[in-house]
Amino acid sequence: MHVVRIHPNAGEGVSFWAEDDRGFNGGAGDLVDLLAMIAEYVDADSRIGEWRAELVPGQQSSSVVAQH
Repeated sequence: MHVVRIHPNAGEGVSFWAEDDRGFNGGAGDLVDLLAMIAEYVDADSRIGEWRAELVPGQQSSSVVAQH
């Protein structure tokens, strides 16, 4: 299963940013917009089947935000 990691941004700019091991990197002002961006990215790459987004809250363990 493909994993996209979502990070809250404590600095200026976007509220959340995401990255994966295939080179995806994106950010958005809210989580819904970022998940939509990730879904578009995954849909465009036919090599990615099932995927999930994990919220990485600082130093704590990850939690699943969305899974498809």
